[in-house]
This record gives sequence, C-alpha cells and structure tokens, in this order.
Amino acid sequence: MSELDRAAEKSARGSLYLFMGNFLSEIINAVGVVLVARLLTPEEYGVYNVAFVLPFLFVMFSTWGVGAALTRFLARYQEEGRWIKIRGMVTKGLAFNGGLAVLLTAIMYVSADFLAETILLRPGLGGLVRLTAGIVFLFSLFNTISAIYFGLERMDIIAALTVVASLIRSAMSPLLVSMGYGIPGALIGYMVGYGVALLIGLILLARVIGRVDLNADLSGEGSLRDMLRFGFPLFIGSFVMGLGLRYQGLLQVWFASDLAIGNLNIATKFKSLAGLFTVPIASSIYPAFSKFRFEDRREEMAKMFNSSVRYATMLVIPVTFLVMVVSEPAVVTLFGRDYAQAPFFLAIAVLEFLPVGLGSLSVLSFLNSQGDTGTTLRLNLVSVGIMATICTALTWQFGITGLLVGIVVSSILGNAYNLSVTLRKYELDFDRLHTLRVAAFSVLAAGLTYGVMEYVSLVNSLVHAFAASFIFLALSVILAPLTGAVTKPDIQTIRGIIQRGFRGYSLLAPFLDLEERIIQLFQRSTE
Repeated sequence: MSELDRAAEKSARGSLYLFMGNFLSEIINAVGVVLVARLLTPEEYGVYNVAFVLPFLFVMFSTWGVGAALTRFLARYQEEGRWIKIRGMVTKGLAFNGGLAVLLTAIMYVSADFLAETILLRPGLGGLVRLTAGIVFLFSLFNTISAIYFGLERMDIIAALTVVASLIRSAMSPLLVSMGYGIPGALIGYMVGYGVALLIGLILLARVIGRVDLNADLSGEGSLRDMLRFGFPLFIGSFVMGLGLRYQGLLQVWFASDLAIGNLNIATKFKSLAGLFTVPIASSIYPAFSKFRFEDRREEMAKMFNSSVRYATMLVIPVTFLVMVVSEPAVVTLFGRDYAQAPFFLAIAVLEFLPVGLGSLSVLSFLNSQGDTGTTLRLNLVSVGIMATICTALTWQFGITGLLVGIVVSSILGNAYNLSVTLRKYELDFDRLHTLRVAAFSVLAAGLTYGVMEYVSLVNSLVHAFAASFIFLALSVILAPLTGAVTKPDIQTIRGIIQRGFRGYSLLAPFLDLEERIIQLFQRSTE
C-alpha cells in the first residue's frame, strides 16, 4: 500500500469517527432543541437564534488563519516525526488565538447595547448580547484545539468532545428554561456545554504535547510568523465566506419576522443531517492532502482528488433527497404543527448540498493543502459576491423563501466556478458521469417514495417518517448499482476501509453483500 493510499484510508477512518461523533451529537442536540423549542414560543425561539448572530460574527475575527495553519503544518510534521516543532506550534497558536479571543470578547461586551440597536435593530437585546459575548471566547479556543486535533488526525478526540458538549448543553438549556430563566437560561446552558468540552480538550492536549522536551529548540520553521504567513490569506478568504454567512443572518433580521426566523432555524436543525456527512469528509481530506506536495505526486493526488469527490457524492446526495422526502413528518413529529413553515424551508435549504457533486468538499481543501491561498481567496470573493447579489434581491422580495432559493442558486454557481478554475490550473479531473448517475438514482428513489407515501394513510407522523425512510433506502440499494452509481470496486473499497477501521463492520457487511449480489445479477442479465 502506497503512502497516499494509507493517507486516504486514514482519512476515511477519521471521517467515520467524525460521522459517528456528529451523528450522536445531532441526536442529543435534537432532544435539547425540541425541548427548548417547545418550552419557548416560536417568537421567543426566533429571538434565541437572533442572539447568536453577533457572537458568531465576532468569532470570524478570532483566528487570523492560525487554526488552518496548525492543521496543515501539524499533519506534515507528524508524518515526518517532528514532534518538537509540533509542540512549538501548538503552544504559540494557542497563546495567540487565546489573547485575540479575550480582546474580542471584551469589545463585544462593552459595545453590546450599541450593537443590538444598530446591527440587530432590536435595542432591547443588549443584555442578551452581553451574555453571548462569552461564546466568542469559548468558540475561538474550541475551534483552535479542534484544528490542532485535526492536524494530529485525532478525529476520535474531536468526536468525543463534540458529544460531551452536546450532552451538557442539551441537558442544561431545557433545565434552565423550565426553571424560569427563559432565553438567557438556554444561552447559558449552551455555553456551559462548550466550556466543559473545551476544558477537557485542553487537558488532553497538555498530556500529548507535554511528552516533548521542554528545553527543545522551538525557533525557525513553525514560528508564529510562519503560521500567519500561510494562514492570513486563508483567514481573509474564510472571513469573506463567514461574512457571507453572517450577512445571510442579517438579511433574516432585516427582512423577516421572528416567527419566520424561528421556523427557519428548525429547518436548519434538520438540514444538519446532511451535514453529518459533509463536515467529516471536508475535515478529514484537508490534513490528508496536506501531507503531500502536488508537484511531487501529480498522478496519485489527482486520483485521490477524484476519489474524494466520488465517495462524497455517493454519500451526500442521496441523504439530501432523503431529508427532502421526510421533511414534513420529521418536523411534525419533533416540533408539532406550530412550526408550519419549517418543512417547506427545509425542503429548499437542503438543496444547498447538491454541489458536493461538483467537488465542493474537495476543491478548497486541496488548494489550501498546497498553500495556494491566493486562488482560495479569489474563489471565495467570487462566491460571496454571487451570493450577496442574488440573496439580497430575492430576500427583499420574497423573505425567507427568497433567501433559501438564493443560497441554493449561488452555491451551485459558485462551486461550479471553483471547480472549473481548479481543474484547469492543476489539470485535475473527476467522473462527471458518476455524479449524474448518483443524482439520477437519488431523484428516482425520492420520487417513487413520495408517490408511494401519497397513497398510504398513516396517522402517526413518526411512523410516516420511518416508512418513507425505509422505502427510500430500499429503493436506493436497488437503484444505485442498476444505474452504475455504485460499482463492485466501490463496494470492495468501502468494505476494506470499514473492516479495518470500524468495529461495527458485521452490522454493515450484509448490506454490502446485498449490493454485490445485485451488481452481479445485473451484470449477468446484460451479458
């Protein structure tokens, strides 16, 4: 097995760890969200989500690209066994980002009333803004230690910390709301969860880097200057993208009611089901790409790029259409019928994941891993420009619906542009026909499932959601190999990765066996 094959396999195992952690976290979060949403009115739940706009805006200023630099350099240094450099970079990165986080938290706290009136257009939320200033500090450091663990490829620790944060926040927030603390109580519970996870993460990290000689030479390559030189262009690019996301939040505040915002955020919770697959993939392939230089391994890295697009497409696009199919019964089951707009919002919002078939999870990870931060910045500027133009016009005219349509359209256009630039510059390619095959069986399975469920009368929405999911998955198992979206080599690759990296392989083996049998039967019938 080559070094690149080992890196790809390790990346896949890391994705699996992150998926399992995120899956558990989302289930736990769902319980907390349901309880909080039911304890608060839809309007109050909208205000609760508005309270996160400003702290996450401040978090955008909190790394200056040091986190991305840590992930890239630590992945390479670990491959080379240079643990002294790793310790130096971790120490300097934490000190820099920690100091910056304290400064930003203080600024937000002092200017809370001004920010609530001028940016949120809600003067009465000054107290909540002061309270949520703590999120800036917590998230800044949590993101930093996550970047460090990504570089060290300890996705198991990141998954565990995510679950811990979810457990505590999902217990604390509903408890404090039920005790009469309302929206502030929900926010405090949220911060306590991340605070405890951050503390645990720092303790574990101290044990890892504490094994290195304290008197070792930490000068030279790996200095804070090196991190900023690499990371600051990435910071500008990610800042532009983050500004685009925060701008979407401001469009909601300016052009939508609190009731509509509350419904949108319920939809966003379900949209994160597709994110269970996208986040682990994107997080794992960046350190995997970072271990190698493209100019030294052109053919192998081109193959690795194509594989990353292929398997991300096979996972994410079917899940996207599954979420659309079960949007209404799932929302009704967990949140009741008070959030009447949420299913429609969800059905549109989840389409934002379709550009995975255009390499949306691979392109920027590849560019950043090779230090091509200038191209990343240019692509981000174009993408945000497209988004701001389309979303502003549509939100102004059609409210939340216009915003969601604008996000989907701009995402497709922006990622298509990103892909074309990257393929042309690095002479890469990917299997376009495979993307179409995956889209074809996913659309067909979703359409057939929806048609069947229209003729089935199920009073219980939970049963409806499970029945629709079962039908969709059964159809996908049959249609995926029939359309050529899943091939025998794909099954063998997936089997090998899961068999070596996942103790629950025996649970998944029957499904892989079934796929192989369907492929064999189809091949025999066409001979």
